Amino acid sequence: MKLRCQLIKGLKFRVGNGDSFKLWLDPWLVDGPLINKYPRGPLITGLSVDSWLNVVIDRDNWNWPSQAHTDKISPIHNGSNDQVVWKNSSGMFSTTEAYLLFSSITDPVPWASLLRGPFTTPRHKFILAILGRLSTLDKPWCNSSNQRCILCDQNHVESHQHLFFKCTYAKTCLQILKVKVKFTWPHSDWSTGITWASKKWRGSHFLNAAARALLASLVYFIWMERNGRRFQGKATSAEGLSKLIIEHVRLRIISEEIRPSIQAFNLYRIWHIAWFV
Repeated sequence: MKLRCQLIKGLKFRVGNGDSFKLWLDPWLVDGPLINKYPRGPLITGLSVDSWLNVVIDRDNWNWPSQAHTDKISPIHNGSNDQVVWKNSSGMFSTTEAYLLFSSITDPVPWASLLRGPFTTPRHKFILAILGRLSTLDKPWCNSSNQRCILCDQNHVESHQHLFFKCTYAKTCLQILKVKVKFTWPHSDWSTGITWASKKWRGSHFLNAAARALLASLVYFIWMERNGRRFQGKATSAEGLSKLIIEHVRLRIISEEIRPSIQAFNLYRIWHIAWFV
């Protein structure tokens, strides 16, 4: 029911012949169902609650018992059936607009800026976005008798705070990234680190965009490594995983067409990308 109410906000009821819409109950009016605005309307007009909209339509004109407030009533599209269309210029459904409709875009999470940028892989964004809801072994629904982190195997309970990045395996990856591509993550606490990063790496600067992409990839690959060890018995060393992460982001940077600039030169230098003029 909540989803239905939310979806209706993105729809427009286009009045045609009035045969398909309820006069009082359907939200064909700009302000919503007519019954909400005029609760005593059926009693005053003599038109029952179940009346169809066509009872107040006479060809191209409205034929109301009272003409009050007709300025807020949508025009009649005579000769056509009633239609429910999407609230945009084309009237066609758009997955993008539907996503925005159901998304809480007016109150973004503090780290929403970390999900934007030309170098970030979409599926890595997804993992980063749901962080906090991953099925770590400390979750009540996991029902696992052994909650030990499979990455470091040091009797630490597997949790988000541990995996990102208190785990010695994750710390080793961080250290390698710092040496190889000057990636800095000064906080062992995940929440504190995210708050810091969302302020430090905001904006369109290439180095900031690369840092955001690297963070998203690091989180993604660590989680994939955890799943590989847990469900497939496959293990990759921290050195090997770090190499995969760096190469992945490096290829993403190379795939983008970047105009020559001092900013671009610094990006290529740090990521060991050959500069061709």
